[in-house]
Formats: sequence, structure tokens, C-alpha cells
Amino acid sequence: MLSYILLVGFGVLLCAAGVARAFKEAWHRSNYYSQVMNARLRIVDPETRTETIHRLDSCSVLVGRSWSKCDLLLPARTGVSRLHALIAREADNHFYISPMLRGREFSLVAVNGEPILNAPPTRLRDGDRICLGSVYIYFEEVDA
Repeated sequence: MLSYILLVGFGVLLCAAGVARAFKEAWHRSNYYSQVMNARLRIVDPETRTETIHRLDSCSVLVGRSWSKCDLLLPARTGVSRLHALIAREADNHFYISPMLRGREFSLVAVNGEPILNAPPTRLRDGDRICLGSVYIYFEEVDA
């Protein structure tokens, strides 16, 4: 009976240690990302010429005009599809952009005037100009 209690107690300790280790690793990973690179998107509305800032706090941002699925909403009048592009932070701690597939074609995304239709994700650098429909989005690295 005592050995059973010790075995169960040891299993609970191992489980608690595993949860604590996973929590610690997740905290270090999020802390690492916040220290290494902070970035934001500066969105320029083509009609009103107003600018909006969107901080890239999460690991990925879905850009489009779908209220239910997108993290960064763009107006319908700009020629942007419901799910237009994905901006994601990869393991090397850099942000990449890739167009989303709509039907059988990729959405039109251009970085610094170069279309990235059926290409692998493109790394974003400070000052890059992203064109989605008629909207210009500027990628900016900022200090913490």
C-alpha cells in the first residue's frame, strides 16, 4: 500500500514538474521574442491618406476583410480578399509574409514592388512596403 502511494505521489510530482517546465519554456520563448524584435505595421488608407499602426504582438497576423477570421481588418473597397495574406514570425525570429490561396489562385501581394504570387514566404525587413490591393502597409522594426 505504501509503495502504491509513493508511486502515485511520484507520478503527480513528475506531472507537476512537466507542467512547470512547459510553462517555463513558454514564458522564456515569449520573453525571448519580446526582447529580440518588436515590429509594427503602418497601414496607409489610399482614399483618406490616414495612417493606422498595428503592433505585431502575436506570432502570426492574418490580413484581410473577414471580421470573424482576420487579425488585421482592411476595408472592402480596397480590393483585398477576405483572407488575403499571412504575416508570421518564424523560428529565426524574423517576420515573413505569404499570400493566401483563394480558389485556385493566390491573392496579389507585392513587397517593394515585387509580386510574391506563388513563392515561398518572403522575409520582411525594416522599411519594406507591402502592397495588398490598393493598401500600402509599411513594416517597421521598433525598439522595445
